[in-house]
Amino acid sequence: MEIIDNKKRPDENPVRREKNLYIGGAIVICGLVWLMYNFDVVGSVFFHRFFSWQVFLMALGGYFIALRKWIVGGAVLITGMALAAMDWYDLYIPVKQVLLPMLLIAVGVAVILQNKY
Repeated sequence: MEIIDNKKRPDENPVRREKNLYIGGAIVICGLVWLMYNFDVVGSVFFHRFFSWQVFLMALGGYFIALRKWIVGGAVLITGMALAAMDWYDLYIPVKQVLLPMLLIAVGVAVILQNKY
């Protein structure tokens, strides 16, 4: 006779559960911010900064980190943070002189560390 434990399904994957938690949490937070904007709890500056492509990059990086893809997630998250800081604080960083070499360095580090993590 076989004893079956119904509490945990054998096909349940912890990475999938973390992915669903991250996506669901992000959707709830977006809905809350939008609702607060509609009721004038948050201002339009915060709302437009929250719903920007820089924040999308940061959320995408967090998603990759939730999937345990540390290198890709960290690179996308840091890129989103840098671009958001440039936009929000009116920082001028010449793309040809700084960002492209940094991107090349990040790709090289990712290739080196690809098999280690």
